[in-house]
Amino acid sequence: MTTNLPATPILPEEQKLTTDGANWATFKEVMISMARGRGVEGYLFGTVAEPAGFVANTGSLGFSPLNSTMPSPDEYSLRDGWVAAMLFQNIKDPRSHDLKGTDSAHLIWTTLVSKFNRSTELLVGMKMERLRSLELKDPRYLISHLDELVKRRAEVHDIGGSVPDALMCTIILSSLPKEEFGPLLITLQVHTVVAHLVQHLREWWDLVWKKQVEESGTSASTLAVAVGDSPCENCGVQGHNQRVCWAQGGGKEG
Repeated sequence: MTTNLPATPILPEEQKLTTDGANWATFKEVMISMARGRGVEGYLFGTVAEPAGFVANTGSLGFSPLNSTMPSPDEYSLRDGWVAAMLFQNIKDPRSHDLKGTDSAHLIWTTLVSKFNRSTELLVGMKMERLRSLELKDPRYLISHLDELVKRRAEVHDIGGSVPDALMCTIILSSLPKEEFGPLLITLQVHTVVAHLVQHLREWWDLVWKKQVEESGTSASTLAVAVGDSPCENCGVQGHNQRVCWAQGGGKEG
């Protein structure tokens, strides 16, 4: 087993950690992934202790694997130095974070974590609130509403947050006006995959609203009144008819 490590991976300039830590969440994931891919994440997290009190064996037992938790002093120095270099060289301005090229990998890592983790959590919370607060007022604008929801979800992911499909489906349904969508919301609750839910809603919009929106030359308020005068014969909800109704007994049931 060799002690050789690959060249230090250098990220594109736009992916390096910025001075304000705005990209900390994605930077953190990339660093962890690269360290794990080489079996040296223990130096990052401090789970590989620096050996002391003995001299490295120089040959009879060979070299330890990269992911060994009991490296020789020489191996520890090389591997810790490699991880530290990976971090240090991918930070745009290490000095702004009070980091030095001689710092251990674990010291660099804990310094960054303590500085940026809390602020990232607060930012994720703000972006999540922005996502949850979006509400559709007029069904005619459903398509742009869905696009905006997807955009805001991406904003959460970009800063290290997570909006799993099941949660996103709940957020989408909660953003729709109950009066206009009625029993359709009950039918849509079976969806746990965002792509499927969005496709279902787009199909509904195409059937119910698309033609009216494209052909109508009336104002938004006039269109709303015209649609409101025609409740569905099946479920009684305004905005569609029995042929395209998703409720029980409708043409699109289930």
